[in-house]
Amino acid sequence: MLSLARISRAAAFGRRLIPLKAYSICVHSDNSGAFAMARHIRQELEAAGIGVRAFL
Repeated sequence: MLSLARISRAAAFGRRLIPLKAYSICVHSDNSGAFAMARHIRQELEAAGIGVRAFL
């Protein structure tokens, strides 16, 4: 997520970075770890100085 937010690149097959411009992150809640995953992503983004806000 950090490379996506910082440099608009995401890891693809073989860990190659490909250009990707994203405006939101969607965490599906169909598993028991979804809340913890969302909290971890938010903490990592904020620790890197990347703002997090509601997407409406």
